[in-house]
Amino acid sequence: MGIGGRFRAIAFPLVLLVAFAIGLYANTLGHEWAFDDDLVYTENPSVQAGLRGIPRLLGSDAYAHLYESMGREQELSGGRYRPLSLVTFACEVQFFGTDPRIAHAGNVLLYALTCVLLFVVLRRTGWRSRGEERRERRGEGRSVGSQLLSWPFLAALLFAVHPIHTEVVANVKGRDELLSLVFVLFATWLSLGPPRRVGARRARGPGGIRLLAVAFVVFLALLSKEYAVTLLVLLPLAHYVFRGESVGGSLRAALPVVVALVVYLPLRLHASGFGTVEAVDLLNDPYLLATPAEEWASKIVVLLEYLRLLVWPHPLACDYGYRVFPYRTFADPVVWLSFALHAGIVLVSIGGIVRRHWIGFAAAFYLAHLSLISNLFLEIGATMGERLVYHGSAAFAMVVASVFGWGLARTRPVGVRAAAFGLTGLVVLLHSHWTLARNPDWHDDETLFIHDVQVVPESARVRTNAGRSLLARAFRLEEGRPERRALIEEAVDHLRYALSIDPEIVAAYLSLGAGLDQLGDLEGTEAAWNEARKRFPDHPILDSYDTTLVARLSARAVEAAQSGEGDAARGYLERAIRYHPDDPTLWTYLARLCAALGDSTAARNAESRARELGDGAIGR
Repeated sequence: MGIGGRFRAIAFPLVLLVAFAIGLYANTLGHEWAFDDDLVYTENPSVQAGLRGIPRLLGSDAYAHLYESMGREQELSGGRYRPLSLVTFACEVQFFGTDPRIAHAGNVLLYALTCVLLFVVLRRTGWRSRGEERRERRGEGRSVGSQLLSWPFLAALLFAVHPIHTEVVANVKGRDELLSLVFVLFATWLSLGPPRRVGARRARGPGGIRLLAVAFVVFLALLSKEYAVTLLVLLPLAHYVFRGESVGGSLRAALPVVVALVVYLPLRLHASGFGTVEAVDLLNDPYLLATPAEEWASKIVVLLEYLRLLVWPHPLACDYGYRVFPYRTFADPVVWLSFALHAGIVLVSIGGIVRRHWIGFAAAFYLAHLSLISNLFLEIGATMGERLVYHGSAAFAMVVASVFGWGLARTRPVGVRAAAFGLTGLVVLLHSHWTLARNPDWHDDETLFIHDVQVVPESARVRTNAGRSLLARAFRLEEGRPERRALIEEAVDHLRYALSIDPEIVAAYLSLGAGLDQLGDLEGTEAAWNEARKRFPDHPILDSYDTTLVARLSARAVEAAQSGEGDAARGYLERAIRYHPDDPTLWTYLARLCAALGDSTAARNAESRARELGDGAIGR
């Protein structure tokens, strides 16, 4: 079959993959911003500057603007230098404005490209069943039907429909994951070169021009996210397993990665550094309260949770931080189950690589990316996340596709093939349904957090964000409407629960105070905002909240004075002065009140302070 015939044979599978990818995520195109989208897109001044902001994006940490606005140093170990996704956002702003539809469309198209690349990369490796190999030797197996039953297509299809990818695609911030895997796959495709012909013993290694091209693509992958460092190991393994090259020849495939790292590392060092930052809160270190034994046991159990979500991805949640998973001990049998399963994957990887079997590479691909997100070797500041297993899910799709593909290729007994068809169809339909159902949850912050608080009620972060979202909805309603008060009360309940889980969340205290203020609970408001002040004295929003407190306390002072409760009025004024000690009007009122109460000394002191501050109201 000629080149044209071969292309026609894979054209339909390619179109089908694109149709699945776009069709499953078309319902995200009308979404707004959710989760961290504001942080990386709408509230990032360099992104909003369009093309003019690109130099700064390339030369600074992804969250530099946040740290500057809060007056804080970098809070995440190693920083977050992932400028390429931010550069694409800046380009979108330059040419289309800040339009969520454009941003979501970009993610959907990148996902479709990823599915296509996974298919063509797996075909290029020569990954196939023994039956397919025998048919290829006979010159068969190039029809459209055979391509639809091939392992590469099944793997790409299972990858396309997997619901665990909804966070990456439906959340605009997931662009960094999307770009990373696109370039990882493209680099692998370039590095491997055309597949060797059946019967050939060895394939020639990549030439100099292709090595440079691979280095450039790897560099782009690194600028997307740090995961591309795994190619230092995975590219040589791909050549060793799929191309049958010698150890020395396979190691040559790592040269482009080394070249890319030599260029990338100084840029990263300049922008974000590599220093470690000791986390001081549970949101950035979910194991902060665990003993060393509990920490290690808990991290091992989380690895099992990744496998569970890959096998049964329902229900899903946007956050798995403290206290979604209780701390574990080594007396827990689940810890040892997880340890045994992952030890088995390691052994399968080693054995498969030694035998040059594809399963060894698939296991290595999964383990390599898992090692970066497991918290066992590098602290990532989170327990786990669906987006974090996005790369590893490609290896999972390979394994499942091989099982289904084996059954689909069977002609005897007929029941095996029928069962394989039925199971494959069931998984595709079920996963498609879950994906379509999960996508709307990512419409905006309010929709996401109100839904997910039912899935992970022990997540301090989700509880906090659910409360803040309900407050935002309530504040959009007119005062006096009964549903407004009901929303605020519900928000306050969420925020209090969040603080019962983690009493150090500044944002929860700030929002709780705002909610209690609307409910008329002055003491609760003041207490909540002062708890926030203890933890973040220089928080920029506290100035406006202090103004609110002063207004509320002054109003209470007037009410108390009019009711003949002079001492209570004085107490309210003195509390108000603590928040605005340089307000001469407050000192003037205090002087008059103290004089009325017969405390001439306090009255003179207050009057003197008012004059020092330049008040002209004394004596009016």
